[in-house]
Parts: sequence; structure tokens; C-alpha cells
Amino acid sequence: MILNQFPCDFKSDLDRKTNQQVQIENQKCSDEQKRIYNSKKVDAPVSSKYTNTFGIIGFIVGVFPCLMVAGSINGVGMSMILTGLLVWGLCIAGGAGIGSAIYSSRKASVERNDQEIKDLQDQERENADKRISEIKDNANREYREYFRQFEAQAQTDSVRFAESELAVKVIDWISGGYIRTIEAADRRSHIASITVPFIFNVYRNKITCNLGEFNFELERCKNLSDPLEQTALARAIASSIQVNVAMKYPADPSGTDYVLNTSYEYFSDHVAVTLMYTAPNGYFKAVQGW
Repeated sequence: MILNQFPCDFKSDLDRKTNQQVQIENQKCSDEQKRIYNSKKVDAPVSSKYTNTFGIIGFIVGVFPCLMVAGSINGVGMSMILTGLLVWGLCIAGGAGIGSAIYSSRKASVERNDQEIKDLQDQERENADKRISEIKDNANREYREYFRQFEAQAQTDSVRFAESELAVKVIDWISGGYIRTIEAADRRSHIASITVPFIFNVYRNKITCNLGEFNFELERCKNLSDPLEQTALARAIASSIQVNVAMKYPADPSGTDYVLNTSYEYFSDHVAVTLMYTAPNGYFKAVQGW
């Protein structure tokens, strides 16, 4: 793996690539859902269409049995006319009933088809979500691996900087200033704890901190080549400062044990190192009653 970016920049590039892949998967899912809809969709039936159509057929077909019954060999009478009309009505009702039955069957078929469409679309969405989840998981693993390798390599390379004459010059400058800041911390009896933060930033062409700036051009130093070198130098400086403070102060000047923590934060053009000195104040006194 090529370690030529700060982790934050690597993550930004990785996030852009991941978002593009997610957009592609979402578009694929949308296109497939449309294809499923267009290939399987059956128009919903209209109830009146089937009832009226078959009712009309029954009306037409019923004319003939109606006339046959009404004009039977026994002569045309009121009873035969009524019987013929009844037969005609039954034909109409039968046609409408058949249309209604066909409509019900058609409607059930459409509902089954709609459910099948929904199930297929839901399955496609589920599959797409799984693919998207895998893309994000892979991206997270890739970032964690990059971060791990970057940190490990920077720690390894820091040994070379710790022995550099220029690095020693910077370390003495920052350590001296930080030690003076620790000495000057307020330890009066009303202060319960002592907290002394210190931040320095390593750029390719300079180092800045609370004390000022160490400009590589003015100090006739070669610029750092890449983020890995910047981080390695930052780690070398931070480690040496911790050693120097420990040698100067086996314990806090107030007599208590102290902790000196170090944290790193990456930006697009530099790495920021925060040193945090904390200790209980041995001179602290509780408030007394009158």
C-alpha cells in the first residue's frame, strides 16, 4: 500500500469513491425495479367494462329465446309475453353475472401480479442494500488498514529523525519551552489540578507551536517530502519531549504524580500534535470553615 497521503485525505478520497459506487448501485436498483414493473405489470380491470359488455351480450342473445317463448305454438298470450321477458331478463342478468365473475377473476390475477412485482422490487432493493453495505464495509476496512500501516510506518521512521541533528535542535527548542510552561503553571492552594496543554504542528516547510515558528528555509533545512515524513518527525519530537519532561520532572513540582498524554490529528497539509500534562496539585487546600 502506498502511504503518500495523510489518513484524513485518504479517507476523503475513499469516501468519494465509495459514494460513487453507492450511487451506481442505487441507479442499478432503480433501473431494475423499473424493468420489473414494465415487464410484469398488467392493467387493472374496470368493473363496469366487463359487467356492461357481457350484459349487452346477454341482452342481444336473450332476444331470440324471448321471441321463441313469446311466440310458442300455444299462441301469443300475456303469460307467454311475460315469460319471454323473464327469459330475456335472465339472459341479461346471466351475461352481467358472467362479466362480473370474469372481472373478479381478472382482479385477483392483477392483485397477485402486483404482489409479485412488489416482492421482486423489494428483493432487488434488499440485494442492492446488501451490495451497498459490502461496499461501505470494504471501504471501512481499507481505511483502517491504511491508518494502521501509516501509523506503524511513521513510528518506525521516527527513529531516524530522533537521531537527526536538526531534529535535536527542534526538540530542545520545544522541550525547553514546554518545560518552562509546566514550571509556570499555577499551583496556588486554591487550584485543585494542574493542566498544561501544548500543541505543535509539522508542515512540509516549517514547524509551528505556542513558542513561535521554526522555518525550514530560514534555518536552512530541507523540506519534508511527504505526509509520512511529517508524521515521523512529529512522533520523534513528541517522544523526545516526553523523555525530556520525565527526566526534568520525576514528579510534579508540587510533589504529585503527573501524566503526559500525546494525541495526533491529521489535516490536509500538516499533522498537529497535542501534549497534555495533567497532575493533582500537591499544594491544594480544601476550603475551611470559620
